[in-house]
Amino acid sequence: MTYRSMLSRPAFGLGRDLDRIFDDVISPTAAQGWTPAVDVRETAEALLVEADLPGLAPSEVEVQAMQQVLTISGTRTRAEAVPTSGRAPIRERAFGTFRRRFQLPQGVDTSRIEASFANGVLTVRIPKPAAAQPRTITVQSAPTPA
Repeated sequence: MTYRSMLSRPAFGLGRDLDRIFDDVISPTAAQGWTPAVDVRETAEALLVEADLPGLAPSEVEVQAMQQVLTISGTRTRAEAVPTSGRAPIRERAFGTFRRRFQLPQGVDTSRIEASFANGVLTVRIPKPAAAQPRTITVQSAPTPA
């Protein structure tokens, strides 16, 4: 199992890097945006969506839940201007607008979704819907007509 994991990691990273290169060449808008890394995990009570958003303040991030879709969006701006003369700086950090969307499970009460932001990580807590429980209905005897 460790052997398999070691092989898949470099291939996955290389594929992601190639996708970014082709996106930058083919799509002119791809260079203006970025995609934050996101983990989705499940606990007994909730689904947790954790997004890496370094350099952003909570006020620069928007979280919406509408029609069973969770949307996380925002904009990260470049701190300094690009020099017009001289040597080009090395720039590896992405900037621009981003948007990530996730399908919510059926039955989620969107009014109970909570979001918190600490150390550059946004955590969205989506409480699981209550499981349907069978209900026993007592049968009453009808009153006899007089």
